[in-house]
Amino acid sequence: MPPPLLPGVGVLPLKGAGQGDPAQPPHVIRAIINAVPSSTDVSASIGDVPNLPGTVALAGLGAAVCGVRFVKVGLLGARTPEEAAGLLGALRRALEATNGRAELVACAYADRSPGSSASAEFYS
Repeated sequence: MPPPLLPGVGVLPLKGAGQGDPAQPPHVIRAIINAVPSSTDVSASIGDVPNLPGTVALAGLGAAVCGVRFVKVGLLGARTPEEAAGLLGALRRALEATNGRAELVACAYADRSPGSSASAEFYS
């Protein structure tokens, strides 16, 4: 088994350099996955997303098809727990429709005011 990419690094995160954690395009994700040892888990962010479950599911499906182990999503557009659940449910179903390997990582915001997006109040 090859050594980890960097000592102590278990997952190689792929994300854009701009604000809002934008996604990398598929060709970049595939090139990176092809360049690292197959034992390296790679995660890809699909960004801080609006509350558009179908669009978000399609973005997550694209990341999963590229071969990432984890798909990360920021719940910027979800204003209620029900909206967050609907968005995450659509994304989860899309990931399950692929190879079954990609897992979902959801990100909420501790610094958001209540009701403005998926803030920590959803989970308390």
